[in-house]
Amino acid sequence: MTLVMSVRKLSTDLKAHFRTCVANGEARPSRSGPEFEKDMLRWRNLLEDIEFWRKADREPQLLRGYSGGFQDRWVWDTLYVFRNCAYGVRGTFTPEEERLLIQDHFDSERRKFERLRHKFELAQHTEPRTERTGIPEEVRVAVWRRDNGRCVRCGSRERLEYDHIIPVSCGGSSTVRNVELLCEKCNCSKGPKIQ
Repeated sequence: MTLVMSVRKLSTDLKAHFRTCVANGEARPSRSGPEFEKDMLRWRNLLEDIEFWRKADREPQLLRGYSGGFQDRWVWDTLYVFRNCAYGVRGTFTPEEERLLIQDHFDSERRKFERLRHKFELAQHTEPRTERTGIPEEVRVAVWRRDNGRCVRCGSRERLEYDHIIPVSCGGSSTVRNVELLCEKCNCSKGPKIQ
């Protein structure tokens, strides 16, 4: 027996499942009369047990005496409630191991959906992302020497900046051929255009 098949989520909204069973009188279809009424009362009380649901949000809680309503071919040794979900466990495990298996199942499902959310959020971005890196030191030295430490447009030596002729966002690289010295004023007036 593998651990992967030892736990299965049976219901994603257990409270809604219980309410439906109680409303439709399906708590234990095999019983009738006083036993059936006792089952119905037990599930109504469980729905109203705030402390049970608080504990079940923190760690798996054993669900005793309930088997009806889950149409599944598996035979479950124990049923648990964790974060408003029902989990069935089969196999020979200690109660602590069963709780750990359920928490691991819950966590792996959470990680799966986080990966999917991230994957499809990235797919919605139509523009390719380019990571901006600094201009290497050797390129800056070569450009400074080539441009004589002056703005290539106005000749100013004040507030000089290294500027990409073809912007990085348009596929430009940080090479000597694609970088020039501009003063702050000329660089701002250029904007993102290629000139």
